[in-house]
Amino acid sequence: MPDLSWRIASAADPISFRSAASKAGFQFMPSQPGADFLRGTLTPSGNIPDDPLPGLLGLPLLSCAELGIERFRQWPHTPLLTLIISTATAFACDPGTAFARALARLDKVAAARQEDLRLCLHEAIANGVLHGNLEIAGGKARSPEQFLEHARLLERRLTDPVLTQRPIEIGADNDGRILTVWVADRGDGFEQRAEGGRGLDLIGDHCDKYWHENGGNRIVMQFLAGDRTP
Repeated sequence: MPDLSWRIASAADPISFRSAASKAGFQFMPSQPGADFLRGTLTPSGNIPDDPLPGLLGLPLLSCAELGIERFRQWPHTPLLTLIISTATAFACDPGTAFARALARLDKVAAARQEDLRLCLHEAIANGVLHGNLEIAGGKARSPEQFLEHARLLERRLTDPVLTQRPIEIGADNDGRILTVWVADRGDGFEQRAEGGRGLDLIGDHCDKYWHENGGNRIVMQFLAGDRTP
């Protein structure tokens, strides 16, 4: 995938952040000196792997947005961590795993819940990418013909420069007792029905509580501290 630049906010001091960014293969250009948080732009300075998100989210970040996708509404966007990426980046990379590992490094999710968090993020992001931003209807293919048509539609949508630049927002907050994470897309929304769909049964099985907001464009998932009671 092409080299990407990122707009970031961090609570780290400039010298240590610049050093950490350099070790991760990024050059940091600060902006807005004297602000309450460190702000600036990260650009690749070396050989960035096909999936840059693990290295990027390994930095001490508060907010991070793929440059050219969406401006932050505030700095930092949340007290904990926010990531905004294009649909193309979300499809090509593994943001769910990278984001879950970043929260684990921050000691904001119990070890026993890390796989639950990763699975829920993966499913929610896939829903936001495929059914939200790429506007591909849900439902399982019931024949080889339907499967092929679904694959062809996905291939066409991934070449659409408008759809693939739609943002996916992944965020997290923590009050010391509950970890709240969310995934938001810019699709046409989603009306949850009693029979579920969109992998919501899997999400319900692995988080303690979830709900939809903004007409279905945002799913919020909560994880209680400690092990989950079966």
